[in-house]
Amino acid sequence: MQFYFNLNPPQYDGESDLVTIEAPVHVMDVLMTYAKSVSDAKNIQQNKALNELINESVNIILSKSYERKNRKTKKR
Repeated sequence: MQFYFNLNPPQYDGESDLVTIEAPVHVMDVLMTYAKSVSDAKNIQQNKALNELINESVNIILSKSYERKNRKTKKR
């Protein structure tokens, strides 16, 4: 299953950035289940809930720091 995700903010008139996410059906089923529960809880459309889920997930991953810490003990 493919999902097309628009990375531009609303009312943006410049060049568009579109990401295509292709995932196995069982992964998309889980995402759709989460989107359904969010849309029911917040009373919004399921497509909008799915967009928000993916958008927030990407933002969280981008904000994390994955640098390795120096774990060696310092010589005295």
